Amino acid sequence: MKFWNIKTENENKAGNSLQTKDSLLCSVLKSRGLEESEFEDFLNPLNVSLSSPYIFADMQNAVKRIEDAISKDELILIWGDFDADGVTSTAILYKTLSALGAKFDYIIPDREKMGHGINTKVLLPYIAKKKPKVLITVDCGISNEKEIGVIKALGVDTILTDHHKAPENLPKAYAIINPKAPNSLDEKLSITQIKNVSELAGAGVAYKLACALLEKTDNKKLKDEILILAAAGTIADVVPLLYENRVLVSKGLELVNKGLHKGINLLFKANNKDKITSYDMAFILAPRINAAGRLKTAEPAFRLLIEDDEKKLKDSLKELDGYNKIRQNLCDKIYEEAIKLIEHDKNFKNQKAVILFNENWHIGVIGIVASKLVEKYYKPAFLITKDDENKARCSIRGIKEYNIAEILDENKELFTDGYGGHSLAGGFSFDLEKITFETVKNALLNTFNSKEDIKPKGATLDIDAVLEPADINDDLMDIIQKLEPTGQDNPSPVFCMNNISLITKKAMGKEGNHLSFKGTKDGAELNCIWWRHNDIPVNINENFDLAFEPKTNEFNGEKSIRLYTVDLRCEGMQKNSDDGIIKFYDHRQKTGILEQIEEYVKRPNVDIQIFAKKIKTKTLLKDYPALNSKIAEEFNGCDLMFFDYPCSMEEFIEILKRKQASGDCKIHLMKEESEGIENCIKQLIGMLKYATNNKEGEVSISKLACMTGVSEEFIQKSLDILEELNSIEILDIDKIKFLAPPSMDNFYKHPEFALLEEEFKKVEKFKKYIAQAPLSDIENLI
Repeated sequence: MKFWNIKTENENKAGNSLQTKDSLLCSVLKSRGLEESEFEDFLNPLNVSLSSPYIFADMQNAVKRIEDAISKDELILIWGDFDADGVTSTAILYKTLSALGAKFDYIIPDREKMGHGINTKVLLPYIAKKKPKVLITVDCGISNEKEIGVIKALGVDTILTDHHKAPENLPKAYAIINPKAPNSLDEKLSITQIKNVSELAGAGVAYKLACALLEKTDNKKLKDEILILAAAGTIADVVPLLYENRVLVSKGLELVNKGLHKGINLLFKANNKDKITSYDMAFILAPRINAAGRLKTAEPAFRLLIEDDEKKLKDSLKELDGYNKIRQNLCDKIYEEAIKLIEHDKNFKNQKAVILFNENWHIGVIGIVASKLVEKYYKPAFLITKDDENKARCSIRGIKEYNIAEILDENKELFTDGYGGHSLAGGFSFDLEKITFETVKNALLNTFNSKEDIKPKGATLDIDAVLEPADINDDLMDIIQKLEPTGQDNPSPVFCMNNISLITKKAMGKEGNHLSFKGTKDGAELNCIWWRHNDIPVNINENFDLAFEPKTNEFNGEKSIRLYTVDLRCEGMQKNSDDGIIKFYDHRQKTGILEQIEEYVKRPNVDIQIFAKKIKTKTLLKDYPALNSKIAEEFNGCDLMFFDYPCSMEEFIEILKRKQASGDCKIHLMKEESEGIENCIKQLIGMLKYATNNKEGEVSISKLACMTGVSEEFIQKSLDILEELNSIEILDIDKIKFLAPPSMDNFYKHPEFALLEEEFKKVEKFKKYIAQAPLSDIENLI
């Protein structure tokens, strides 16, 4: 559970609207670090002019050298990068040099073979063969002092455009255009002007160079297109969306929504997007560009950005969608493999970082998986794989308490093939023939252990303000709209509300893996949604606190405000400090393993219970005496193996919490086969007949539910239908008399059968969720 950091505490009396529109907006802006003097420009970015390209001290020299190359018909080479920022930057200069009639070429490095930055193994043969006279780097180069020195010696002038932190020794480039490089900005700039441009993305820097080159042209179509590309790269690179970046992105989004970039608009049209936001650019466009560069080649993404031919654009879109699906599947696979490695590491609980190695992991996606592991464990995550040259390559994601750059500096002698990073992310390489993974892992863990004064507090959720129901109105939505475009350092605002009483909750979506629920407070009804959660540990009429993002919903022409859940707190979610740690083991996709499991439970050190309720499951396990002897009715103390599953999320979570409260334990999730409603009803009829003939009609609804794997509500409804069809006679609360088998045709046509079927589907939906949900989602239930 995250720590809620509420930035703005309200002072008005409870029950009233806690903020005026202006005061709430002012509070939110201040929470983003803005001064009141900056509010006007922040709220009206379209009215703010972008700064001149000539704020860069070397811009005039860069433009003159490129113009000379064009006039002399010299070859210009653009050296790009494979991520979304690098690809959009390359596209900006590609379109610009094309329009200027330049003789030019471009190289976007292959991530797996060439890595980040300038690769002389590729570049030097190119120079020898093609003889370019000017090299323009985009989104890279500032750390390539040695490489640029070699290139200069070969008679090639380098114009370096980058935005990464500059090293102590700068490359001897012809011109350096990088707001983070010493002396790169005009010395006459004010502190405010420097702050405005200091966080430009690579695409923003490339855009400045393009603007300077196009200053004397009136090609508005081209200028609009490269501004859109600059906005896309800025959003994708997750730089702060404040100051110049905010202005650039706002103007770019306005042009995107006018349909002024053919490829990008085809993508959003294919995804049924009309009004395109920064969120859409970040989560629809950027992942597709990145997926291509991560997995194979950035070419299809690059073509999407530069092409005008609709057929070629559609081909690129199809290819990008394919890469994106592969990327998603790879991430899921690697994540599950990483979790298994963690589960098998007995010392993991005491380790201050996640450090894992698998030589088969794809270098292009391990950074994404590292981020997911940080979110799950709140520990820095180092994921390491191996390339074709037997070199280990690592992607790192960190937490705020530790500075990753410092951790790497303290171990730099290990990273024989280079390293780099900043406070929250980084990477390194080393030769596996000279240094082992265990050596690196132990050294890193020792470094973390040496920082005894650092005590990670856990993940923090920043909340802009506490609201009351009266605050959920059109004024609030107007405030949220004024904050657009949102992104890094200007996120969509998150609010919270306390002591909401639950009215209803219902799983939704095709797989039943999302939740719609309603709450009430002060007489107002609140409509809430929680994606990727199909339940909450709150019962009807119980209270909870909600962290949420308000969003406008339109249905049948009517607009309403829904609260999209970010986090939820309630009494049932408070974990006792004495609770144990549950480790989950996933066998849900395995078949033919009963003999193996039988041998496992025979081990003297294995103390385990089995959850098996259905007749079919118990019959199956009778052939395995060790398993059969472990079937339990009450679940406390030891490990647990689910061969069946309860019929509701509440019961499932309750069992897990009981296990957790009794100490550390292992939970094994097995495969459960669906019976189908027809088999379930026939099985119930057979049990009722057996009870009449052998047990004097004594029955228990709860036992009947367990043995058929359905809810007690389903059994009760079935008994009601059977009684109306004169198939049974209900003698008492726990006693029936079986009269005759019903006509199944009449049973299915009964007016109440639809309700019975709905109840069955509800149970099946929950069980399907447990059968298919990622293991991480199940772990997060507790």
